[in-house]
Amino acid sequence: QILQQAGISVLAQANQAPSLVLQLLR
Repeated sequence: QILQQAGISVLAQANQAPSLVLQLLR
């Protein structure tokens, strides 16, 4: 479970970056 949570947290952070870029482009 810990590994899954760590992987999910990494994916969440990776998804936050593109979303910020999209907001800047808007």
